[in-house]
Amino acid sequence: MTNSANTVPTTKITIAGVELTTRHVSCGLHTEGKTALAPVLNKTMGLVVYLTNACNATCAFCSNTDAKAFRFDFEAFKVMWDELISKADVSQVAFTGGEPTLALKDFYKCADYIKATRPTPLVVMTNGVKLAELDHELLTQISVSRHHWNHADNERILGFKLKEDYLSVPAHNKIKIACNVMKGEVDSGEKMLKVLDLAATYDIPTVGFVGLMQINDFTAINTIQIPEMTGKGLYNFEKWKLGNACECARSLYSHPSGKLIKYYYRHNHEYDYNHGGLVVFKYNKVQPWFVVKK
Repeated sequence: MTNSANTVPTTKITIAGVELTTRHVSCGLHTEGKTALAPVLNKTMGLVVYLTNACNATCAFCSNTDAKAFRFDFEAFKVMWDELISKADVSQVAFTGGEPTLALKDFYKCADYIKATRPTPLVVMTNGVKLAELDHELLTQISVSRHHWNHADNERILGFKLKEDYLSVPAHNKIKIACNVMKGEVDSGEKMLKVLDLAATYDIPTVGFVGLMQINDFTAINTIQIPEMTGKGLYNFEKWKLGNACECARSLYSHPSGKLIKYYYRHNHEYDYNHGGLVVFKYNKVQPWFVVKK
């Protein structure tokens, strides 16, 4: 077991012949140089499922740079899932891609099987193209990529057209806006506040601001340190750092209308397998979470 100021306590397990790292503490509960405030189960994993590499967007900062066409294998998913839940506590299952809502049939088969075997919180990570078509009742959270408060600028960044009011859905309380912070777009505290105001407009309770991952020339040029927001209506600001891997903060915004928006930011510096906690099912195979180095 690993336990130091620069890593979280971990345990190794093997799924489908691949060695994975589980975490003993959750993010935000382990600060550099201090003991975890609240441990989780010794073998806790989050599962990320790639349903497809097809995508209607053309984001310059896309992390799915090794994209190649593949057909999702539901039978392989079931075998992996059965073994995973026999060896670890799964905190949530996040479906991604590509654009996962372009493979809704596979998503619903997986969701039904998870519900029948071990009910687990489900998350879909989407650009919003089929937001209205999702069965929101199945989901704990819908993470919608929205990289600008202005609708036309968001379309420009994503590379496709959306309905002006696509965020206006009955399950607005399950939506989290995921906004990449980058040079020339949302790159200041003032602009981040405009994204929070957008969330309030649609009664969306959560916003996440995320720094770019270092994957290509675009991200190398346009990465910035996430700025802090200060001013009226911003409360309970706290920060933590997990070794050299990431730097995070979370807070609460009280909109002038009285609506409360939870928000956080995460800036990734470097990843390594020691921090663990995630298993990826991609190309119908199990693999550890990727490594990003500065």
